[in-house]
Amino acid sequence: LRSSSLERAIGGSVLENRSFESKAAELGISVETYRSMVRAFVQDTASQLRELESAIASDDNEVAGRAAHAIAGAAENFECIRLAEIAREVQTAARNGESSGALAQRHDQLCAQFATLAQRLELPDCG
Repeated sequence: LRSSSLERAIGGSVLENRSFESKAAELGISVETYRSMVRAFVQDTASQLRELESAIASDDNEVAGRAAHAIAGAAENFECIRLAEIAREVQTAARNGESSGALAQRHDQLCAQFATLAQRLELPDCG
């Protein structure tokens, strides 16, 4: 990942226009450490999205709810508010026992939001 692409995608539009420098300073860490944290967030989220998709396909709402919860928490930590909101909707739907078809539609919304981020970072999306 090129640092400028990563910062533009995460530090600019996704993290509510906060620069990597200001966020790293706020956390008391180096900019490179913060970039590494963001990279890990993106990789982990992609993995969680695959787990969520698998859980939905096997009608396992418990696992789907846990995966959505993990995505929401990580997204909130990185101030990816819309991603977190959609993940919370998926989590609630899974806990309420919604059908796999309904969960799949919500998963598609979640993937679309994540794909926007992945494209900005020049990474593969969750598809």
